[in-house]
Amino acid sequence: MEALEALFGNCSQKLSALIQDEAAMILGVKEELGKLQRRMKRIDGALKKTGRERTEDAAWLNELRSILDEANDLFDDVRHEGEKLPAASSSVLSTLCWLPMFSFFNSIRVRHNLAIRIRALNNRIGEVAKDRWMFNLESVKTVGRVAASMSSTRETCEIMEADVVGREIEDAQSLRSVGVQIVNKCGGLPLAIKVIAGVLTAKEKSKREWERVLKSNAWSMSELPEEFRGALYLSYHDLPPHLKQCFLSCCLYPEDDVHCIWDLRRMWVAEGFVEQEEGLTMEELAEQYYFELIRRSLLQPDPRHVDQRRCKVHDLLRSLGQYLSQGESYYGDPQSLDATAISKLRRLSIAEGREIVTIPAPETERLRLRTLLLTASPPRIEHSLFSRFPYLQVLRLNGKGIECIPDCVGNLIHLRLLDLDWTSISNLPDSIGLLKNLQTLNLQHCKFLNTLPRSITHLSSLRRLGLSGMSRRIGRLQLINDLQGFIIHADDSCNSERNSWDLEELKSLGQLRRLGLHILEGKRNANSMQPTDDTIDQVRTAAPPGNGAFVLANKAFLKELAVSCTPQTERAEVPPYTEEEISKIEDTFEKLHPPTCLERLWVENFYNQHIPSWMLSSSLGTYLPYLTYVNFIGLPLCPQLPPLGQLPHLRYLQIREALAIVTIGPELLGNGVGAGVHAAAAFPKLEFLFMIGMPNWEEWSLVGSETGKSSSCSLRVMPRLEELRVIYCPKLRALPKGLQQLRALRILKVERAHSLSVIEDFLFVTELRIIKNDGMERISNLPALRKLTIWDNSALKCVDNLVALQYLELQDYSMKSLPEWLLRLAQQRVHLRDNNLELVMRCSAAIIQRCLKGGPDWPIIECFSRVSAYTEDRSAYLEYTKQKRDKLIRNAYNNSPRVHLQLFFSFSFSFSFLFFISLQPNALHHNRHFDAPADRFLSPSPTPRALSAGDDGCTAHCGEAP
Repeated sequence: MEALEALFGNCSQKLSALIQDEAAMILGVKEELGKLQRRMKRIDGALKKTGRERTEDAAWLNELRSILDEANDLFDDVRHEGEKLPAASSSVLSTLCWLPMFSFFNSIRVRHNLAIRIRALNNRIGEVAKDRWMFNLESVKTVGRVAASMSSTRETCEIMEADVVGREIEDAQSLRSVGVQIVNKCGGLPLAIKVIAGVLTAKEKSKREWERVLKSNAWSMSELPEEFRGALYLSYHDLPPHLKQCFLSCCLYPEDDVHCIWDLRRMWVAEGFVEQEEGLTMEELAEQYYFELIRRSLLQPDPRHVDQRRCKVHDLLRSLGQYLSQGESYYGDPQSLDATAISKLRRLSIAEGREIVTIPAPETERLRLRTLLLTASPPRIEHSLFSRFPYLQVLRLNGKGIECIPDCVGNLIHLRLLDLDWTSISNLPDSIGLLKNLQTLNLQHCKFLNTLPRSITHLSSLRRLGLSGMSRRIGRLQLINDLQGFIIHADDSCNSERNSWDLEELKSLGQLRRLGLHILEGKRNANSMQPTDDTIDQVRTAAPPGNGAFVLANKAFLKELAVSCTPQTERAEVPPYTEEEISKIEDTFEKLHPPTCLERLWVENFYNQHIPSWMLSSSLGTYLPYLTYVNFIGLPLCPQLPPLGQLPHLRYLQIREALAIVTIGPELLGNGVGAGVHAAAAFPKLEFLFMIGMPNWEEWSLVGSETGKSSSCSLRVMPRLEELRVIYCPKLRALPKGLQQLRALRILKVERAHSLSVIEDFLFVTELRIIKNDGMERISNLPALRKLTIWDNSALKCVDNLVALQYLELQDYSMKSLPEWLLRLAQQRVHLRDNNLELVMRCSAAIIQRCLKGGPDWPIIECFSRVSAYTEDRSAYLEYTKQKRDKLIRNAYNNSPRVHLQLFFSFSFSFSFLFFISLQPNALHHNRHFDAPADRFLSPSPTPRALSAGDDGCTAHCGEAP
């Protein structure tokens, strides 16, 4: 069992907390629990003495796993039953005497049953502790302890920071020798190189540590299928136990599914994979686990999200995870399993396919499933589904087919996560309040759910509540740290005191880390989500005017805040916003002063004509010093942006659908951020700037700067900007010249900016994407550019002085011939004696015919080292490789994609690439030039029909594309 050690840790932590809890004393089982704790520690200690060595005694491990699963359930039962009784007094007997006669005898029966279960568990674990294999573990020689000590010493050693560009590390030559051998073992497969580099990031940069990786037995696990051997399994084997469980849980989802960090961390907490650490919430610790898996390349960040908070699992790694967890976890159709296999499962994710979900096991059998995921639900689910899985900890039912949640859901006392997003439910049963262990309740996008039961306030362990709208009765849920869908009313029927009363609901929620607010304008909707008539009576004390303004400012832990209004497009049945409604929305925004600890801010559908005063403050950088992520989506009325350049730690800024913006100038920069003896800087740490959907934006100025500095003062602007996107800004006439010499700027994307005619003199940009810009005429003087993508730019006339270009992608299905600028660009490279330029085209079949030898466009094609061309439906394609050596590489690739990839990168590059990312793990995710071509070679094409061959052995091919 790969995750046995982590399961032990989870059980031990829960048992320790239970022994200290009043519940154990009230029920009189504290002594038995203490005995159980001592025996568990004995086994746990013996296991740890072996490090991570495997045992072939599968039966022993299965029995131990079964005991730990049962212990987890038992601990929850003890806590659950203990909470039903009054607090402890001088003795258990005196406590029970206060109970009614029936409850008295019932409590004795409960205590008796729990004591019997604990005693039986003690006996089982006692038998396991007497096993001969167990005694062998305890007799591990001193050598093992010395090795463990050495490992502990290594972990506390300072890891020397180094990179391969311009810096040296100790013993670099010996590391290179070991690294070459590691690359050899990877077989040239990019995924293997990525994950093995992830392993090396966790190691000390020394020859000894790298040799341990090289000589690890995990390279040659003969019992594994061949496709999982080597680097893939080693990358998993090297994980600490808690990360192994987290990784395996990601393999329960459909192939190519995009995972959100918030969903994963809630699931890991609910599953018990996260151990509590002082000073951090379990969700914050789970977030660290997530980024560690990203760093090790076992999770792949979604490139559409630069903050890496969404990811995928590579299909090979997903298959590896499913293989390693088979027997305990399953993704697919449960009808393909027999009853015996179902009875052993702990996690089940049901694939889409049938009209009704049924489980192939006797309906009377209580299965020990811990996790059930149904993310694409059919029209109906089995009626007995909830009663058959009494030990569920995670239940996810998503989809319109879910219309009703039965009363028996209250019997799932172990449930920690209940996700009902996107369902068609119209109500929740009162029994939901019996789920004392529930930590996460998701009810977002449930359009028929208009009421909540009074028992919702009994969920004392709730940490996350996701709603589509609610404004009352959550103040008692004081452990909540993640609240979405909280409504603030701004309508004619509410005076300022009542508005403040809405915010006052948040006052007692002192643990909030994430908060999503929705400003509900117009008259109150009778169908909006409100508590039912039988909700707990609560005195509605109106707060004094203005008190609500301080509610958020006093949230000492709040890190993420999202504020939204209803977009005008969703108000089709009501008139546009009136001046009075807009005024009320502005007043509400004024009350939302965030705390200084805020790190991420979303503002969506901001129907205000003026930015709130707290955003316009001249001391904005002092007021929000930790803000790193700002996202404005929908500014239809506001003509000016706040001085965000004053934020000292802002890394990401997106301005989207700012319809009223015409010019952007010094008001966005503000006064900048002081840097001691250095000149002040505006946006001193900004790395990503996205300007999207601004149809009236015409002018962008950095105060007339030619060098990135203000003409009126020595103000540096965006010195760390790495990526700039300007998308659907059709009236923008020019980019600021001050951006051209930004040394950090590497990626520039311009799409549908039809008034931009020139992109030139960006000295350090390495990747440029020009998409559907009708007025673009010239791309010139980009000396560092390595990758250029041009889609549907018919007006383009000049592309030159791109001396470092290695990859050119051209898409235009309407062109009748290759553009003249392409020939001039290719000839420039020939004059530079640089034959390393690849061309990829998406075009018509007629263009492909013109590109064959003897065709009108052949003189252009033969100037490139490699050409690939495809039609839109891929019914025809062309492949051309200039040199005989490269032709042999391509032919070898047709038989072995791994061999081709190793040769494509070249062996020396493979090593330097591995060595670089082993020291700088994020480099791989940002090296977009090498990612793009490599991805296209992962699936070999069938050998096409040769139509023409050159005298030098060059061959062009055309035929059906794969």
